[in-house]
Amino acid sequence: MKLGNVPVAEITPPMILAVVRDIEKRAAIETSRRVLQRISAVFIHAVAHDLTDSNSAANLKSVLAPVVHQRRSAITELPRLYQLLADVESMPARPTTLLALRFLALTGVRSGEVCGALWSEIDGDLWNIPAQRMNMKRAHVVPLSRQALEVLAVLRELTGNALYLFPSQHNVNRLLSGNAPGYCLNRAGYQGVHYPHGFRSSLSTIMNSRHPQDGAFIELILAHEKNDKIAAAYNRAQHIEERRGILQEWADLICEGIGNPRHLLEVRAR
Repeated sequence: MKLGNVPVAEITPPMILAVVRDIEKRAAIETSRRVLQRISAVFIHAVAHDLTDSNSAANLKSVLAPVVHQRRSAITELPRLYQLLADVESMPARPTTLLALRFLALTGVRSGEVCGALWSEIDGDLWNIPAQRMNMKRAHVVPLSRQALEVLAVLRELTGNALYLFPSQHNVNRLLSGNAPGYCLNRAGYQGVHYPHGFRSSLSTIMNSRHPQDGAFIELILAHEKNDKIAAAYNRAQHIEERRGILQEWADLICEGIGNPRHLLEVRAR
């Protein structure tokens, strides 16, 4: 390790930058930034314990290569989506991970919101996600389709006494890793083809094509930010029943052929 044997007080900004640049060269831009954050945290600890006078990593973020966010691939045709779900649910994996993926596809929310879902947020056939867990920091209510409720019924047998719907395999008091759904898709052969976030694109594309007049309700399902923020602040109508109808139709479409989620309890864990 280039810095491992160097006393922290002797590590200079150019030395740190050289390490981070090597990571950038591997096209791991986001990883390079996370490494810089960890190095900075070490320096903060060292300064607090009088091991060095300053944080040599403090001002390097501005000279790193920029993170370029690209649109992630998604399957937006029903036949291919049927095949994806069948492929994923037939592979060896933990039942809770497979159930999380199905719940993700059914509800149209983001992966992190599913992985961090709490049993206390479920109220009958509504899922109340608090603002602090939402990307836009606004509370979001998800009407649950019959198929989503079937997922919950199976989950209750597995995790009903836990804090989270989808707890970690190693600690029931911790949530499922946000990377787990993506890894599951990758193992099923969909790396670079469909990402967990892609189910939102699938829902939007397919349901907008079927019901172009209901675009506003579909945007509400996806919890997208309104362009007119003043109008958004005053118009707080939830349109639960309209969204419920769209999500039920969506669930009926994508669950064609994959059956009740109870069979996922029989899938051999990876």
